[in-house]
Amino acid sequence: MKIEEERCDLKGFSPAWVRHQHIERYRWASRYVAGLRVVDAACGTGYGSAMLVRAGAGRIDGFDISAEAVAQASRVCKSPSARFAVASALQLPAADATYDVYISFETIEHVDDDEGFLAEAVRVLRPGGLLLLSTPNRQVLDPGTSIHDRPFNRYHVREYIREELEAKLRSRFASVEWYGQRSFADGYVQWLNHMGRRWPSLAVKVHQARKCAGLLWESPDRHVPTPGPRGAAEILIAACRT
Repeated sequence: MKIEEERCDLKGFSPAWVRHQHIERYRWASRYVAGLRVVDAACGTGYGSAMLVRAGAGRIDGFDISAEAVAQASRVCKSPSARFAVASALQLPAADATYDVYISFETIEHVDDDEGFLAEAVRVLRPGGLLLLSTPNRQVLDPGTSIHDRPFNRYHVREYIREELEAKLRSRFASVEWYGQRSFADGYVQWLNHMGRRWPSLAVKVHQARKCAGLLWESPDRHVPTPGPRGAAEILIAACRT
């Protein structure tokens, strides 16, 4: 698992769109947690767990494979309703059917065993529990490549398009609802993928350049999760019920 090498730290430098995406995901997730027991798997430095606490979560258990991240999360999110520990998302120190909500953003693309990751989420969720996960959309961020190709992002094991991830989720969950962050026009995405089939690295850099060119217009509003496939979303978000 390579997730410890790529982490959003709000106190450090990161592109504006990355910060907005991370914060808006947790802001969106906050609507689902009031009074419930929640696990934040791959919690990182704890800024998201703190948002969930402020939203009224009854209990937050945050886990990360990085001891440094867990120590920082414990400082960032000081609450009697939150605890943090070092653990892999593939083997959480929790009994079966412990949680009402399982949150893990930008994690599944880092793990070698994605089926094991989903199986563990199902194990620790109560009947009718909710999984909220996000992952980059390969169609936009690694255009023209397949799930078997090594992603441009060296920290990722694989990247998905929606149909690939949906097949995995529907085999384990009773329902799957889709949301997305930062959608792009279908024509633009088709053009990127046409380019990516011949020059994959160039297609990635063209899309990155487009985002850099729009930096002055960046705002959190551009990254609020929205339901359904409104164009091709840069980030895929799934809300799944057991």
